[in-house]
Amino acid sequence: MDEPKEHPHVPLLRERSLWTDVKGRQLLVLRHYFAWNGAAHVISSLDLVLLNELAIITRPQAELAALVADGKMKYDGELAVKVPPAVPSGVVVEVTGAEN
Repeated sequence: MDEPKEHPHVPLLRERSLWTDVKGRQLLVLRHYFAWNGAAHVISSLDLVLLNELAIITRPQAELAALVADGKMKYDGELAVKVPPAVPSGVVVEVTGAEN
């Protein structure tokens, strides 16, 4: 019997990817944890940041892959990493949008 094909969005469960679950919560994949599987290592679990609640949870990769395959988690894209321009040493760059 043929193995079921993996959902095309499952490989997108990588660090800095953004997701929305069925409850409307925004999730950020923060970190992968690996386990050895024979000669290779595979992702065993992931740390997720619940952006709406500012909380971190850890879930098994298989559970998250099943949620993606069932359409219960939708891929929203990647977290943009902005690198400010280089400034001379000793110069303080003002961060816009930051609250004191």
